[in-house]
Amino acid sequence: MATTALPDHAARPSRAAPPAHVSPLLRLRVAMNRTRLAQTLAAGADPSASPELALWARELTAPRELRFCVSGLERVLRDAAAPTRALTAQAPLQREAILAARPFLLNLRRRLREAENRRPAGVAQTVLLLMDGCGPLYAPSYPGTLASRAYRATDAL
Repeated sequence: MATTALPDHAARPSRAAPPAHVSPLLRLRVAMNRTRLAQTLAAGADPSASPELALWARELTAPRELRFCVSGLERVLRDAAAPTRALTAQAPLQREAILAARPFLLNLRRRLREAENRRPAGVAQTVLLLMDGCGPLYAPSYPGTLASRAYRATDAL
């Protein structure tokens, strides 16, 4: 039987086997450190490096979190195309940047929906993109920054 070598960028990081029982203390540590754990995974850390990373990686790639990412991207795209609303508590969107990056955001949304065995790094990058109030979705940035971040997240999936 012949085998086909995958290019380096297609290699999947190893995932820790899901523990038979997840302790409440581990769940609490993950809940309290989600942003830091997401940043670590987004940077390409091996999920099996710690029990916290393993659990958060497993949660990130679960259907619930993927639906959160897809619906978040859809909301951002819809709101950027809609007329400006009155004052709200929501961080203002960078409409021009979002519309310019629309093809990249749509591709990211499609990959989140369709890809199998999504890597935690790409999902973590998407979560950070959606949640970071100082990121390119919500704060002014250099032209192309949002498109670049969406492209990198897609590539990391």
